[in-house]
Amino acid sequence: MKPTKEGKRFLLATLLIAVAAANTGNNLIYLILAMMISIFVISVVVLNLNLRGLIFGFAITQPIFAKSRSVMKVSLSNKKNFMPSYSIHITSPEGIEGQCTIPYVPS
Repeated sequence: MKPTKEGKRFLLATLLIAVAAANTGNNLIYLILAMMISIFVISVVVLNLNLRGLIFGFAITQPIFAKSRSVMKVSLSNKKNFMPSYSIHITSPEGIEGQCTIPYVPS
């Protein structure tokens, strides 16, 4: 779980709002700060619920040689009984090209 550029900007804005709220003591700014913190907490909770119970697997069917393309099969299964997972983005490690996005994984 790594924050994106927009996530870093949101956390910076939350920090600036916290400083402004502490500096002025205005109740409206505290209300905005509480809303921003709750949005952040809800997003982390939903992220964990979305990724919990997923089982990732891959298989390479051919031999792999240096500087040549190869095919890898990716499998993803959801072991949760009641909740599907949405928008799973899989990237390969550095030095290996390839990525895939799975829009929906049913429960």
